[in-house]
Parts: sequence; C-alpha cells; structure tokens
Amino acid sequence: MGDSAGGNLASVLALMCYDYGLTQVDAQVLYYPVELLLDRPTATRELFTGEKGGHYILEQDQVELSGKAYFDNPEDGNSRYASPLLADLPKLHPPVLFVAAEVDPLRDDSVLMYEKLKKLGVYTELGVIKGTIHGFMSIPWIGRDDDGVDYTKAFIEKIEAQAAASQR
Repeated sequence: MGDSAGGNLASVLALMCYDYGLTQVDAQVLYYPVELLLDRPTATRELFTGEKGGHYILEQDQVELSGKAYFDNPEDGNSRYASPLLADLPKLHPPVLFVAAEVDPLRDDSVLMYEKLKKLGVYTELGVIKGTIHGFMSIPWIGRDDDGVDYTKAFIEKIEAQAAASQR
C-alpha cells in the first residue's frame, strides 16, 4: 500500500521483489501514486499545475523535486526503479488497485499504469474519485472520501476470496 511518493515506493518494491526473486507481493493498493518521476508532461500534469492549473496541493516543481531526491543524475529517472511506468513489467505482476483523485496532476500516472497492466493481463482496478484532489486519503483537512475506502475494502475482499479459492 502506498500514497503518492509512497505509491512509487510500493510499485518499485513489487518490481524489485520480482527482479531479485524475493517473496512475491500478493497485491497492491496505490493511492494517486507517482509512476513517472521524470519531468515529462502528461495531460493532467499540464492541466492541474502551473499557470493554467491553479493550486491543487501538488505542483509540477514538487514532483520534480521528489525526483531529484531519488537520484543525482536526471537520466536515472529512466530506471524502472524510479519510473515504473517506463519499465517492462512482468506478466506476473501482482494485482493492483489504483485510487486516483479526479483533480490531480498525477491522475494520468494511475490511468496510464492501469492501462499498461491491463494490456499485460494483470488483474487491476482503477477508481477515480470525483471532485477530489491529491492527498484526499491521507491529509486530514482535505477530508477523506469514503469512496476510496470502499474501493479499497472491495478490492481486498476480492483478492482474499481469490486466494482462498486457489487453496481449495
């Protein structure tokens, strides 16, 4: 489970577990994760940041600053361990629930990663919570939306049911 930059860490952890033959991650729940740490525009990054976008908690310079905190050389941002969206993903990737905020520069990160995993045949779900901004699940003054909690609960119940059925 990961939220924003923590979603990036959770995505990377699943890749590293696969790459190094460690314990397989059973499933992931990612709230508005950063899946692309590079200074590459996406539609929602352009729409919700800068002069056009207004102030929605997260600005593009903050995303770029996060990338700089991960690596000294900007080219390292192309690494699968920095920007999972750029990675060749394994077909054995664990199931993932993406919960995205509708008004968030990182919404496309969730949508694009969801689409990429779906094409690989990975079980994945995407919930875009209407009218919410980045951080709505963890920043108290924004006010958590119960839809995010409901998506999470339903996803975990499905994964647990599938695991139970496979043990029979």
